[in-house]
Amino acid sequence: MVKLLGKSIGFHTMKERLSRIWKLFAGFDILDICNEYFMVSFDMYVDRMKVIEDGPCLILDHYLIVQLWSPNFISPTAKIEKT
Repeated sequence: MVKLLGKSIGFHTMKERLSRIWKLFAGFDILDICNEYFMVSFDMYVDRMKVIEDGPCLILDHYLIVQLWSPNFISPTAKIEKT
């Protein structure tokens, strides 16, 4: 799950920026799930771990929140509790 703090951007812009920033070994899919959250699935586990462990990244001078998906995640009511 990813969300850009303080700025709303579209699906295509998010995918293009993530591709450029992450520089993954393989590809990824992205899905807009509302409330400015995007679900990202990676083609390779190593890419997933790289994104989770690499630390903060910025898109258009705003921090990108990256968190693991959980079954009780509901995007319309989700709130960011920590960064």
